[in-house]
Amino acid sequence: LRELPDAEHLRTILERREPLRVVGAGFIGCEVAAAARGRGCDVTVFEALAQPMQRVLGAELGGYLAAVHRGHGVDLRLGEAPSPDLERPVVVGVGSAPRTELAVAAGIEVDEGILVDELGRTSVADVYAAGDATRFWSPLFEERIRVEHFQTAQRQGFAVGRVMAGMAAAFAEAPWFWSEQYDLNVQYAGTGLAWDETVTRGTFGKPPFSVFYLRRGSMIAVAGINDHHTVARARRVMEARAAVSRDHLADPAFDLRRALR
Repeated sequence: LRELPDAEHLRTILERREPLRVVGAGFIGCEVAAAARGRGCDVTVFEALAQPMQRVLGAELGGYLAAVHRGHGVDLRLGEAPSPDLERPVVVGVGSAPRTELAVAAGIEVDEGILVDELGRTSVADVYAAGDATRFWSPLFEERIRVEHFQTAQRQGFAVGRVMAGMAAAFAEAPWFWSEQYDLNVQYAGTGLAWDETVTRGTFGKPPFSVFYLRRGSMIAVAGINDHHTVARARRVMEARAAVSRDHLADPAFDLRRALR
């Protein structure tokens, strides 16, 4: 799914209720599977990992979503690669590769994306970059990250534009994105690829509930199932670098906005 004609072709397939195979159970794969089942298509999903969306959400929350998809009739084949002669139509959702050809031609440093600092500056003087082709330094999370979502690309673009206009300010927002799957709204904020602990708010598996991802006791990400208020407030807490105890994170009665006062 790269261009408008790709989406139009997929819509035609769904309208015809053709059997659909999906390779990859990340955000795109799961969303396509849910949409196809909603149109009455038979859907088979192949995922190399043990659970859907595991790389971002972890095995436990991924397992919950696996049960949701199977409950809606998806043939979910985990830890299994499709055969090379997989019958079409097939949707492949295995991530995207940043287009760095222009940067390479300009002599700009590239490593899994166009490398920029928190101001959007590349390794070449007076050349800036923004968007999902960049891997930028996040002062908030103190690491380089690359985010494949339009909102971060848009917001980073605004920030880098201000820098180029002489209003230097670091881009220090927590990434945020969402996914609609059946009757579930899955929201995620932060960058939790290296957490060492999770805390659940609410009853796991019974929406609304959220899972906080911690590293060395500090929140670095949150995922919410039909719980957008918690995700929005947790995002503000992360951006303010405010401290919240594990007990308060787990307590639905505790308003996270209190940590900002």
